[in-house]
Amino acid sequence: MLLGDLLAQVERAEASGNAAALLDDLSLLARVAATAALEGIDPDDYVIAAVRRFEHSASADDWVTLMGAASGDANPGGACIRRMVERALAEDAAH
Repeated sequence: MLLGDLLAQVERAEASGNAAALLDDLSLLARVAATAALEGIDPDDYVIAAVRRFEHSASADDWVTLMGAASGDANPGGACIRRMVERALAEDAAH
């Protein structure tokens, strides 16, 4: 999967209100739901915000690390989104 394809998939999920469904990890989804509830937003909105945050603030090294993780995963798109969301959760927990 190309990065552009992944971002287009996120755009479609945002339009359909199904962004959280892109996470194929139930424990991660539970963490997203809990953090989103604390922030007073929908889990779908949290996932979209996490992707956008990564897009706008990730360094070149972050992108290389993301692509490396995706290349070794059976579901590269899912791996990218999981990494982006995990990063957002870690940043939010630090605040």
